[in-house]
Amino acid sequence: MNVNNGVEIGVVVRTETAHTFRNGTVGRAYIIARPNGVEMDMNADVLERIAAPTPAVLPEPVAAAPREPGAGTWAVWQVTSIWEEGSSAANSTRKHQFKVEENLDRTDCERARQKRIDVAKERARGFRERPSADGVTYTFGPTTTSDRFLCLPVGEMPPGG
Repeated sequence: MNVNNGVEIGVVVRTETAHTFRNGTVGRAYIIARPNGVEMDMNADVLERIAAPTPAVLPEPVAAAPREPGAGTWAVWQVTSIWEEGSSAANSTRKHQFKVEENLDRTDCERARQKRIDVAKERARGFRERPSADGVTYTFGPTTTSDRFLCLPVGEMPPGG
């Protein structure tokens, strides 16, 4: 199935751990047989990343009574910014931000945040990645994506949100 428009593009017939793509890069790939019998390759990391559920519409923040940050009052947020070819570095084409974990104490929040940063860095390997303290920025073709992870007290939104 095509994750962009829901149209079926074929069936996965095999996976390859060291596939050479048309652009000369080597990486994990899904080999897909199209309905017409022609096989095509898809970068496994990219396909898995874009197939992950992302809310189409970000939920509005719920107003919460202010409270002191303590046990169970921290949340991990993911902030993803995407720049398409031709967009300025100052203004991303799309931005998504959503809570990925909540009801944590501060220490558990930092551990969960670091684990998500490590996973994002691993997924970005081979895509001209640039790690940072709070996430990773990577480029695939004409698209650059930045995934950042923040620990915030419950009720707070990431800056710029």
